[in-house]
Amino acid sequence: MKTFLGYEVMDALDHAVRRARILFTRELVRKGLDPVTWNPIQFVGSKAYTDGTTIWLPNLKQDARVTLEEFRWMQGYALHELGHVVFSDFTTWGETSVLKRMHNAVEDLW
Repeated sequence: MKTFLGYEVMDALDHAVRRARILFTRELVRKGLDPVTWNPIQFVGSKAYTDGTTIWLPNLKQDARVTLEEFRWMQGYALHELGHVVFSDFTTWGETSVLKRMHNAVEDLW
């Protein structure tokens, strides 16, 4: 079974998001982000989420063995959260947790 080392996965995900900056330059500028220097991925904790600027992905050890299936999950998380950064308007989500979760659920389906 094909496996990757943790540092290879982190590098690949970082590279994918850097490439996406080129595709979404206009949207990022509109949100006040500099597409040239914006580097949003942080590998911290055990969840994938974003605040609209930074993308947090589950932490990996540099020497972790990651299966192809796990790597694809991580790609999916990264691209999903990138979609939120590029297309979500976090100012309309309101302050209550229930409203945020409902808005996020509808937006995820959309």
